[in-house]
Amino acid sequence: MLRVLLVDDEYMVLDALCNDIRWGALGMEIVATAVNGKQALERCAVYQPDLVVTDITMPVMDGFALMAELSRDFPDIRFAILTAHKDFQYARQALSAGALDYLLKTPMNIEEIEKTLLRCKDAVIQQKEVKRRALLGDRLQKEHIWEIRRHMLEQIRRGVFNYSAEAENLIRGDNGRLGRAPFFVLCVRLAQRSSLFAQYPESDHSLICFTMNQAIYEIVSEQVVGDVLPHINGEAFILVQRPATASKAEAETQIHGLYHALNQWFRKFLNTTLLCGISPVFPELSLLKQGISQALQTLEIQFYDNRGTLHFHHDYQRVVWRHDSDYDWEILTERLLFQWSMEEVEGRIQGLQSLQAFVREKRPRPSKLKANIIELLERLALPLTRQEWMQLEYSDTLEHWNAQLEAVLCKLPKPIAGRQANKHPDIQKALSFIHNHLGENLTLQKVAEHIHMNPSYLSHLFKLQTGDNFLDFLTMLRIQKARDYLLRPEFKNYEIAEKVGFTNYPHFCTVFKKMTGLTPGEYRRSVRT
Repeated sequence: MLRVLLVDDEYMVLDALCNDIRWGALGMEIVATAVNGKQALERCAVYQPDLVVTDITMPVMDGFALMAELSRDFPDIRFAILTAHKDFQYARQALSAGALDYLLKTPMNIEEIEKTLLRCKDAVIQQKEVKRRALLGDRLQKEHIWEIRRHMLEQIRRGVFNYSAEAENLIRGDNGRLGRAPFFVLCVRLAQRSSLFAQYPESDHSLICFTMNQAIYEIVSEQVVGDVLPHINGEAFILVQRPATASKAEAETQIHGLYHALNQWFRKFLNTTLLCGISPVFPELSLLKQGISQALQTLEIQFYDNRGTLHFHHDYQRVVWRHDSDYDWEILTERLLFQWSMEEVEGRIQGLQSLQAFVREKRPRPSKLKANIIELLERLALPLTRQEWMQLEYSDTLEHWNAQLEAVLCKLPKPIAGRQANKHPDIQKALSFIHNHLGENLTLQKVAEHIHMNPSYLSHLFKLQTGDNFLDFLTMLRIQKARDYLLRPEFKNYEIAEKVGFTNYPHFCTVFKKMTGLTPGEYRRSVRT
């Protein structure tokens, strides 16, 4: 299928083109639409269409400016022009600028438009065929590399990464270009992530993250000696080598230059900027876990102090983080459980005011604050939509977070006790996938990818709908299935462990006894008697 982006500021024209053209029969699909050239440029960065069909006269950025930008930044994307009779001189100008053809939209003749689109398709295919296999292989290879690096980042953050020479070479990137000099860690995050992600279907969020990671990697390669470790949900970590002869001021100037170059790209193609937290300098890669942690902590400044978007660790050290004990949270939680379970909105708002006073006094870490409040909403069985969850989880500032939480509390129905009787359709899909792949290496990330859902939101919804967190539910299901298999004499105990997804037999025995009170062998003997 040829991937097509439609661009026109007239809704009726877009609607007619989307619904009246037999795109599937033409071997084409609409991957996105846009209402001006600037928005189209953003869509091109994410969707990488083969053909852009665009109007000429549009607000913000017109068709000629869009074609010029496309020719420079996306030379493999071809374009065709939408025009009216009175605009025919524009069509001639567009053809001379490299457009493949033009489509008359007034009067709109569907048969003629489809013939023109087929001509455009043939021209694009001729151009693309030579590059197709190489480009596909390159894309798959890049996606595979990002998956390897994401897994590596998880291991580093959990403290289980083995810093062997071979593993360090993976972090150091192509030909070990990071070198062995001291390095900074930058934690970069898309600003206003919830608004950006809301513009795209959830199935395309991974595509946005791939685009982000690839852009950061290419800009880092051009600007500094460094490398990139992708995280999830619009976040990544950049390793930047500090030149041995550079002063602190020179090194920070270099970071400012990199940050400026990154923001230029993100403003232009995704209409957003990056927030950035920077660690102190670390002498060797074995300290990378600490560097990642401190860069992430530094970025937390943004939540309480949004006067800037680039924060160095020495800024973080000047911030007064007050101590909030578990006891403080317990007292607050009891109050909120009572007030947020009220049917009256006024009572819920009083609870919110109690929370706001607590936050002003204690200034808890943003990550802890967000996690605790979402967990509290789960305990109350107060459902959040995906958009509401993203607004709370991805809020960059306290003011925005407070506003989103107030909106949620004002609209939520009265909390209900226990599990919800009717399962959310996406949770039903997740449960079906888990049952059908129980013997495989199942993770929350893998299930989320299957149903095209953010992993953290899946975790929230899963707990709300089943009453258990994902890992506890998966373990319970595996042990239940193991008990069924133990009734059948043809399977050995270690074979059963593998069939239900345990790769380590002693671990299987330990978990089985913890949940049933018996070892697998004892359980098998007990059911025979």
